[in-house]
Amino acid sequence: MSAEDSRVHDVVVVGNGSLGLSLGLVLARRGVRVAVLGRPHRPGAASTAAGAMIGTFGEVTTTLLKSDYGRTKLDWAYRASRMWPQWLASLSPDSDGTDLLTADGTIVMLNTIGLPEIDTENYRAIRRALTEYDEPYEDIEDIGWLDPEPAARPLRAMFLHHEHAVNAPELLVRLEKAFLGAGGALITEQATRSRHLVVEEFLV
Repeated sequence: MSAEDSRVHDVVVVGNGSLGLSLGLVLARRGVRVAVLGRPHRPGAASTAAGAMIGTFGEVTTTLLKSDYGRTKLDWAYRASRMWPQWLASLSPDSDGTDLLTADGTIVMLNTIGLPEIDTENYRAIRRALTEYDEPYEDIEDIGWLDPEPAARPLRAMFLHHEHAVNAPELLVRLEKAFLGAGGALITEQATRSRHLVVEEFLV
């Protein structure tokens, strides 16, 4: 263990994916002595896949909309998505964050695969949620680049203007650089125990 790793930290964040690094960065910028724990190659990490989409409505389902928990989850996701432009721009002093975006908008398709009673209702649920949040979308009659299998042709499709995608590997690189630049520490060794557990509330 290096001298850097052995110093006292106020907070140790377990996991160096996009969420762990983001939390570490916010705390470090507030003057908290924070370390992020995780292996550099991130075995089994979901960030490089799950971090690729900046979306809220594309994965809405009827089940999500039926519960208070689901509604709260949707509302938090919506508010978080509105913060992405400012967040991306804050990661690098020489970028406004737009160069991290790899797609401008998302196409959602209802195709002939799956169960009609489930897929069709979920497609309708997405439209209901978009309408409730006054989010722009438009129906698509023809997707020129699409060459579907005969048994998987889309029945309907819509374009979501504010559902984007981000270059997840580059996002992790910038998060790590910003975290270190804010005074955070990266610990790559595996943790075996913790001497103390202190839980504090940090206000947003």
